[in-house]
Amino acid sequence: MINKDITLKDLTLLRCTITEEEKDCFKAKDFSGNKYVIMKNEAERYFSVGEDRTFFALKRQEGLMFKKDVYYPITNEQYEYIIKNNSGKNGKTLGSLGISLKSLKSSDNV
Repeated sequence: MINKDITLKDLTLLRCTITEEEKDCFKAKDFSGNKYVIMKNEAERYFSVGEDRTFFALKRQEGLMFKKDVYYPITNEQYEYIIKNNSGKNGKTLGSLGISLKSLKSSDNV
């Protein structure tokens, strides 16, 4: 699912509580009351009902007659790949600017 055509603009950062598990997806709700459909894949293998989760996901509209936003979570490795292989607005990747996912996660920088 991850290829070089996917950029940071295609990703959505979600923070939500998993409210329900179905055969092929999870239902979730954020603190504003917005509802989400999160598809099952390798990135969500640790999700469980009742958990508050924060993650990056690809947003897609699916459905024939009634379009619905569906979110596909991505792994940290996929996120790093997207950052490394896509140029930003100025033609520079975060990697070329010396920014890595580890430096973004570091609590020492706060």
